[in-house]
Amino acid sequence: MSVNDIITTICPGLAADPLLVNYITMATSMTSATFFGTQTAMAIALRACHMWTIAQRSKVSGTGGQLASITEGKLSMSFFAQSGKASALDQTTYGQQLKALMGAGISVLGGAL
Repeated sequence: MSVNDIITTICPGLAADPLLVNYITMATSMTSATFFGTQTAMAIALRACHMWTIAQRSKVSGTGGQLASITEGKLSMSFFAQSGKASALDQTTYGQQLKALMGAGISVLGGAL
């Protein structure tokens, strides 16, 4: 699957965003094809979706942390404060999936990043 196909499947909001190409370009520049190999398209898509999700949260709340709770009646959203030990990727499910993919790559590649 292409990066666009993956994004359309896992993050339709980003797929419909006019800045889609920009997010893919940024994610591509931050993602190593050497490290991810055949999973590069998935890694780029996950990173793009992660960055887009953080940006959307920032628009709503002025912060981009991990979602702690959400209320429907009279709409309420709260976010966890990021601790010093938490990875920025922990802030979204897309980032967490990217971390898992990175971990899988480390075991396959013997720890090379």
